[in-house]
Amino acid sequence: NGTLVSGSEVKQEFNVDTGTGFDLKGEYDTSNYRFTPTVAGYYFITHTITAESPLSVSQYGKVLQAQIWKDGAKTYECNAIKFPYNANNEISSSVTAIAYSDGSDYWEPYAYQNCGSTVTTVGGASSRFMAIRVA
Repeated sequence: NGTLVSGSEVKQEFNVDTGTGFDLKGEYDTSNYRFTPTVAGYYFITHTITAESPLSVSQYGKVLQAQIWKDGAKTYECNAIKFPYNANNEISSSVTAIAYSDGSDYWEPYAYQNCGSTVTTVGGASSRFMAIRVA
């Protein structure tokens, strides 16, 4: 679990490489939370962020948004998902892209929310960042 500060784009810290047996080239760095492919090509990149609705804030109409950044700049983002009217719920936002990487680019998962207070993200399989070369 982590936190998302309201009104800020926050890098998501996935510090466990769960791709045991898959990340054979060590392209995901768990210290800086970046995927840096070593081979040029097209990559399928996806990021899902799940957050708990805050209990003490009227968040109706406020949003959660998953983002993928390339080389330090926001490159892909999903349509913003609105927090539910009632508290004690979780919401998820996902963004997926097929994008070209030249072998020196780096990709990072970010998220944004604007509900007026810090929210807690949900770990495990609910929030994730994945990439795989497809061509």
